[in-house]
Order: sequence, then C-alpha cells, then structure tokens
Amino acid sequence: MKKGFTLIELMVVVLIIAILSSVALPLYTRTVERARAAEAISVTASLEKASQAYYAQYSLCDAKITDLAIKLPELTKTTVGSLTVLKGKDFNYYTEPSTNWCFVAGERTLADTDRNYRIIAFANAGPAGQPYKGKIMCEADKSKSGANKFCQSITGKTAVTCAHASGKNCYIIS
Repeated sequence: MKKGFTLIELMVVVLIIAILSSVALPLYTRTVERARAAEAISVTASLEKASQAYYAQYSLCDAKITDLAIKLPELTKTTVGSLTVLKGKDFNYYTEPSTNWCFVAGERTLADTDRNYRIIAFANAGPAGQPYKGKIMCEADKSKSGANKFCQSITGKTAVTCAHASGKNCYIIS
C-alpha cells in the first residue's frame, strides 16, 4: 500500500484553508485600520489642543497647520494644492482656516475611495457649532457606505448631522 494523501484529502485541506482565510483576512484588515484610526485620533487631539492655544492667543481661526505650537517629529511638511499639510504614514493632517471654525483634520485617502474618511476636531466651533467644540469625530461622505460603516464601527454610535459640511455624516468619538 502506498503512503500519501489522496486528491480528496488535499482538496479538503485547501478548502479549509480558504474558508479560514476568508474569515480572518477581513477581520485582520479591520483591526489594522482601527489601529491606524486610533493613532490619527491621538494626533488630531494634540493638534486640536494646539489650535485652541492659537485661538486663545490670536482670537483667530486662520492658522496653518505649521503655525501651531506643536512638534510632531513623525510627520513631514508638504503642500497639496494651496494647503499645507503634515504627512504621516497613513494620514494627512491639516487645518481649514475659517472665520467660523478652528478645525483640524486627519484625512485617510485610500485607493478604494469608498473607504476614505477623516478624523476631525473643532478647537472653536463658532455659534452654530458650539456643541462640537472640543469634540473629535469621524467624518464620512454620506454616499460612501464603506467609510460610514467604518466610522460607525470605531465609535459604536449613529451618525449626526455635520454642521460644518453638507453631504457628510459625523460620528462623535469623544
């Protein structure tokens, strides 16, 4: 009698590996993305505090990201269009100068645009947005189901209306 595996036994093993992979890979991908988002939340919170300090000193919301009194050595300064950004491994961080909002954001841009989202914070939200002052949120386009699903998964909350932008869903993190 020959020793070895039959074709059926090998096919069963391959099938089991395929089933385990189909379950494990999406779970692993979500876990890695959640870790990236946690880092972005931390950096955005630090930038929001620096933006609050800038507003306290100048009473203006016109700071560029490089005007803020904060050093984040893992980020490099670059320009995207007319916007100065601090580029990290996974996110681009920037301020959106405005007369109404002191706003900082960490933006995640992926090849699969359905999953693009931003981690945002308001250091000073103006009269209409006072409920958002000091809040950190995950923001997704209403039309992007992947981004909305991810934002909801990291917050465990349903979307609220984004007062600062139409066509967006905001999920309050803290």
